[in-house]
Amino acid sequence: MRFSRTLLAVTAVGILALVTSCRDIVAPPPVATISLSDYSADLVPSETALITATPKEAGGTALSRPIIWSSNAPAIATVENGLITGHALGLAVVTAESEGVKAQVAVTVDDGGIITPAGTLIYALNGQVELDFPSASVSQSSRVVITQPSVAAASTRLIPGTAVSLRTDAPFSQPALLIIRYDAARILSSPEAGLRLYQAAPTGWRAVDGSSVDLTSKTVRGRISASGVYGIFAQSSVGSVSVSPDTPGLKVGESVPFSALLKDDDGATLDGRTITWSSSDFGPRTTSLAGPSAWVKRTSAGSSMSRDSPDQARSRLACGPWSEP
Repeated sequence: MRFSRTLLAVTAVGILALVTSCRDIVAPPPVATISLSDYSADLVPSETALITATPKEAGGTALSRPIIWSSNAPAIATVENGLITGHALGLAVVTAESEGVKAQVAVTVDDGGIITPAGTLIYALNGQVELDFPSASVSQSSRVVITQPSVAAASTRLIPGTAVSLRTDAPFSQPALLIIRYDAARILSSPEAGLRLYQAAPTGWRAVDGSSVDLTSKTVRGRISASGVYGIFAQSSVGSVSVSPDTPGLKVGESVPFSALLKDDDGATLDGRTITWSSSDFGPRTTSLAGPSAWVKRTSAGSSMSRDSPDQARSRLACGPWSEP
């Protein structure tokens, strides 16, 4: 009987101690918010961005809680432990979640790629653009974004649909090969063989040296040394022809050199065009006609001569008055 009373007393004391101990236990604070290192990410295919997530209690104190990461469009961008990887063009939302509380990252994957020191071949705009970076063209990996811009400095010679914008922070230590495809139906009356690559400049457009057209693949290619806006231009037509001197006076037996300057409709000088010289009394007067210059010798009285470009722009000048020796 005494043993039962003693056991009952000990049990009562243990229960009392347990109740008192439970009153001292404080429940951990719940997650109130999740703070992210960044709430947006702009990527190109194969590029990555690391986002860190910090759960916090209502007072702002950081909590050590597990984070569950997910993407609503894994074909465009995936995420693993906060590391987001771009895969295809488009938009995605990456979510960090802890105890039902969420925070989101808006992900945009643009067209382009990653340039590496080992060399990179990038296809963009559904195969319309190829960009080939040779080995050692950049010192470290860098992104290049390729888009179709709205061209402010438009030109009537720009073939529609061929303007592309290349954006990268990496300086080129070697030129990259840019290839742009065109639609032959949009060339209109311009000779296809005259298509060339141009780059937008502050004052207009300038030709890319050494660019060429491939009539079989319907592409124009050229080597570029910087990012910028590029496009395919139709061959410029001759808008004006000026000849100097314009009214030479010659004696019989004297000769004078002429030079012709060709310009397009925009006022840019044209080089490498075939020039045809003619005279109203061609035979007795002209001793040498070649390219942009001509030597004219007066052997008898006469009136005028002219020169034509292949585009049929013409300049006429009077070779006179003629004076006797």
